[in-house]
Amino acid sequence: MKKTGRRFYRAGLVVAGLVAATAVAEIAFSVRDEHAFPHLNTYVADSKLGVRLRPAGRTMVRFGSKENPITRAEIGPEGYREPLPPPGADDVLVVGDSQVFGLGVEASETFSHVLAEQLRGKPGWSEAQVLNLGVPTYGPDEYLAVLEELLRTRRPRAIVVALNMVNDLFEASRPNAERHAVLDGWAVRKEHLIGTPWPIPYRYVLFGRSHLVYALRRQGEQGVLGAGVGVPSEGGYRDLLSAAADGVEAERRVAEAHALEIRDLSVEANRAYLAFER
Repeated sequence: MKKTGRRFYRAGLVVAGLVAATAVAEIAFSVRDEHAFPHLNTYVADSKLGVRLRPAGRTMVRFGSKENPITRAEIGPEGYREPLPPPGADDVLVVGDSQVFGLGVEASETFSHVLAEQLRGKPGWSEAQVLNLGVPTYGPDEYLAVLEELLRTRRPRAIVVALNMVNDLFEASRPNAERHAVLDGWAVRKEHLIGTPWPIPYRYVLFGRSHLVYALRRQGEQGVLGAGVGVPSEGGYRDLLSAAADGVEAERRVAEAHALEIRDLSVEANRAYLAFER
């Protein structure tokens, strides 16, 4: 009994040591990152749009280089940058991707917020409400889907569609549901997602909010705990051109295979014809 008790005691010490070491590492990476992530980690999966923003999600973001400021991203209950006001006669709907969302700036500094202030100073626009409907990763298909959803309950005075010329033109024929999946709150390019994540309870809290896990994913090629690399990305024109080139190459191979099949059938038909003539 004493030996068994000692074994449990030693095992407990090992577990406690691992937990303590993990906690210290998490604190160290969080302090290093100044408690901010380089991208949003507040996504949930959506079968139609690929991803949506988690209602009431909150995170700190330092987008781009370390010289950029740390900003707060607090998602409204409807899954957009800010809570949507009740429908009004002077509503303006603004759809787009991260540029409209305002990735890297505070909510009060977004295009939508500045536009609302300017409109309210103009005659006939005193009740203007500009709704920020921008969601990072979205493209033209998703802009139309968001508008279709909002127009069921609103009759806006104006609609603004902000096209991101870096990638929207390339995403017009590739819906977001084909480009992105959600892993622990991150919007992940599907080609980076390897395997199926392990069904761990509270996975989003443990991994999606962990600076240590994010650092490991950034360093590892195979990912952590059966998941993929999991690096968040909207995808740029280089990625989309590469995917398009891969598609063209695949179509070329299919065409070559069909050409070979037709050639073989033609040879067989000629042989059959010659045999019949004889």
